[in-house]
Amino acid sequence: MKALDPKNPESFKRIQEIIEKITPSWKGQPNIIDIVPALKTSAGHVQPDKLVIGFHVTEKTRTDLLEDRGYTPIPPEIEGIPTDVILARRRALGSVDTKSTRSQMFDTLIGGIAVGNAEMNAYGTLGMTLLAESDGRQVAITNEHVLVYDGDGQVGDEVQQPRFHLTSEVSLDAATCCPDGELHYRGVDNPIVDAAVATFVAAAVAAACSDEIDPHRRGQAATVPEPGERTLQENVSVSLRFPEIPFPGRPYKVIIKWDYQRKTDRRIIEYSISEEKQNEHCVDYRHLITDKQEYPRGGKVTLLAMLGSSTDDLACPDFFVTAAALSPSCNKAYKVILRPYRIPVGQVPSLTHGETAHVIENDMVRRCYNFDGQKPGDYFRTPRTIDGNTYDPEEYTARFIQSDPSDPVALRFPHHGMVIRLREPADRVTAYIRANQKMPVTLTAYSGTAKVDSAVSSKTGVVPVVVSAPGIDHVRLEGGGGDYSLLVRLCVESQPAGKKCLYTGTIQLAPGDEPGTWKTFLFAQTRNTVAAGTDPAIAAQTIGGLPVTDNFTDLGKSYNITYGNRCNVGIVSDGEFIVV
Repeated sequence: MKALDPKNPESFKRIQEIIEKITPSWKGQPNIIDIVPALKTSAGHVQPDKLVIGFHVTEKTRTDLLEDRGYTPIPPEIEGIPTDVILARRRALGSVDTKSTRSQMFDTLIGGIAVGNAEMNAYGTLGMTLLAESDGRQVAITNEHVLVYDGDGQVGDEVQQPRFHLTSEVSLDAATCCPDGELHYRGVDNPIVDAAVATFVAAAVAAACSDEIDPHRRGQAATVPEPGERTLQENVSVSLRFPEIPFPGRPYKVIIKWDYQRKTDRRIIEYSISEEKQNEHCVDYRHLITDKQEYPRGGKVTLLAMLGSSTDDLACPDFFVTAAALSPSCNKAYKVILRPYRIPVGQVPSLTHGETAHVIENDMVRRCYNFDGQKPGDYFRTPRTIDGNTYDPEEYTARFIQSDPSDPVALRFPHHGMVIRLREPADRVTAYIRANQKMPVTLTAYSGTAKVDSAVSSKTGVVPVVVSAPGIDHVRLEGGGGDYSLLVRLCVESQPAGKKCLYTGTIQLAPGDEPGTWKTFLFAQTRNTVAAGTDPAIAAQTIGGLPVTDNFTDLGKSYNITYGNRCNVGIVSDGEFIVV
């Protein structure tokens, strides 16, 4: 067929006739918003001489993902007329907000400031405030995408100003591992985050600058003045570059450049040095459990913690160890100092909170994870971190389901596969799968890039699929189909070697404490153990208060208006208990 001329009204009439015929079969399709005559667009550029049938869609995706989304493929042409798929809805990219501009606290509210829907984790511009003609109450005008965004927001949602999370957002600008060199800590305001926010950035700087000769002395030794020359001033500066995210408690690398300048009465002498260091302030594993799973209001919670090193050079008294418990609403927290603990002579070394899902027994540590805290119907297609483990459906759809209120919430993974990156390496991983013998599920274990073990479900029902090998850091689930691709629970076990340190403490709950699931957190930091009378040049190399526990997780990169163009990290809990 001869190409249609966009300048000819008859061409538009021809396309409109085709659209009227095909609309009944396409308008009911998910992802299709509208079908219109349009000019062809390629690589972001409009081609003014090419008239096509334009399909406005909510999402443009790869062909192999269409079935997963439930989308019908749009043919390249209809009745000889080319088609074009046009993305109709797109979140704004980038952010120009700072705490000193429109995202600061405003009282009284004015147009142009940033507001956000607390349930959507998004924000935008408040247009203006008005008084309702009916009853005089204050109302406001903003764009639909700011507070609702196609139904994500609902009547009754909390609207926040200043925009959400600002008070718990800290950035580390010298992070070359991240887009634009910005690494952001994000977390919901609560008594635990208040301390953790400052810890993340401060630890990255302190750990990089510790365990070395004082930079002043280093520069002095390299710039010795001539006899009779008098020093007037000394200047020291340091530049840090982080090629990887500097998680406290992990052995990350940092590149340091020291610049020393000595001004004398005769000249200026300079000295510089660049070096790569690795954070050595970390333990190889840590665990926190409670003596029970459930407590009544006003009950006493006994906390039991273990820190460990793969070597035998761990000195248990050298750490200041604390624990915290955070209420379900994040409005209240208990914090307690943990003291060194010894298992009584003759007692079996077993620590548990009352069930096999979380136990330290002899040389074995077991921790199980479920999805009870997830909302049935919620889904994701990009990596999501839950309790420190990261679930990646690789752009396919993973969805939380609960067939019956009495059933546990399960995660339906795509049969194409889902990768689970573990919070810490394990020697044994058990995935409890709702499987069908005719549609088996395969669990594959990896250590780095090496495949180390694999297992296949062989029965129908909720069955354990087990893989074992030293140093498993991620596993992959694939296979099954529909309701037989359900992950109900994930259990990881390890047998850490080397030195272990035990600590304990108690929390006395108040009679009116909030019922529900309380999250627990374990923190440990170095103590300055330098003996009194030590040479100051030696003593200065040791800094106390540096965190050694890994309390943070990677929340991934973001490029939309919610976060801007950044890497994001957040705090992760170590366990939980229930107040009934």
